[in-house]
Amino acid sequence: MTAAEGTTRPQGFAVTLPFGHEAARAARSMVGRLLAEQGCPVDLVNDGRLVAHELVSNGVAHGAPDARAEISFSCHVLEAHVVITVLDRGSRGSVAPAPPSTSRLSGRGLAIVAALSERWSVDRSDGTKVEAWLSR
Repeated sequence: MTAAEGTTRPQGFAVTLPFGHEAARAARSMVGRLLAEQGCPVDLVNDGRLVAHELVSNGVAHGAPDARAEISFSCHVLEAHVVITVLDRGSRGSVAPAPPSTSRLSGRGLAIVAALSERWSVDRSDGTKVEAWLSR
């Protein structure tokens, strides 16, 4: 068997979603469906759904839409990771987990992403691209 025969081909999707509060729900559903179809464990399916929801919610709440009033979203299942990426056209503000607080009703999204992901990153070279890598 060659090295190529021993690896699985990545599965996934890249879409644009209408820039609005419904985008997070749609992203959550698409990730859940993909990960379940790929036979991922239930915990990973749930974590992927939550990470997708938080990243898209943050993009809509703090970012900006593209020229077509959309936000870009993708999820790919690799051999050892699930990679979730959100790209919006915003470039203002800080993209970092907020300090823990018992009094704030919001602001926990990136802390959740950081806790559930093996790693995550932000690229501000062309809008705001946030990518999270979850271990399989």
